[in-house]
Amino acid sequence: MIFRRIEYQWLVAVAFVAGMFMDIMDTTIVNVALPTLGQDFGVGDGTCLR
Repeated sequence: MIFRRIEYQWLVAVAFVAGMFMDIMDTTIVNVALPTLGQDFGVGDGTCLR
């Protein structure tokens, strides 16, 4: 069997890009879900944490 050796730089780059993608997706999902969560818990639009 012949395996092509992948340099660690590419593995680190792929892991970094995948992590950034997951972070952006998580932020997007939370921002889309916030209005529904606010309605479910009876929180008004003007409520903020200080």
